[in-house]
Amino acid sequence: MSYNPSLAKFKRELADRTATAKYNAHQLLLAKAAELAENIREAAPKQSGALAGSVRVVDVSQQSRFSARYSVLVIAGGQATTRDGFDYAIATEFGTVKENPEPFFYNTARRYLSPATALFGETLKETIINNEKVSEARKFNQRLGSIGFVRRSSVA
Repeated sequence: MSYNPSLAKFKRELADRTATAKYNAHQLLLAKAAELAENIREAAPKQSGALAGSVRVVDVSQQSRFSARYSVLVIAGGQATTRDGFDYAIATEFGTVKENPEPFFYNTARRYLSPATALFGETLKETIINNEKVSEARKFNQRLGSIGFVRRSSVA
């Protein structure tokens, strides 16, 4: 198979566009997770403040040379809210035999589900539109260069 410069250029541009779309989606994911975490902190009961303080964002994305899986977790509870081997973040969210539930986590997270999905679609569309604009600008510059309007500097 012979080398085809047009195909090589197409593959490079496709890889660039894919990388840009993934980067934009990851940044949006991180921003939405931070916003969700802040809203969960606000919704958490404030008896001691430890529960609200335990809400955090953890980026567990995995990237390799050939693939990337972006995943961000919003977590509440853990060591700061564990007493005698029991995490009271769970008891607060779901209740116990003696205590009524005070949902703060899942109710807040559910409100983000469908709007976030739509926002990811919009981000992908914006990325595609921006990539098309860049591609058109390159083509235009190439046309100008081919008819002599663009000076190319030569390296000695």
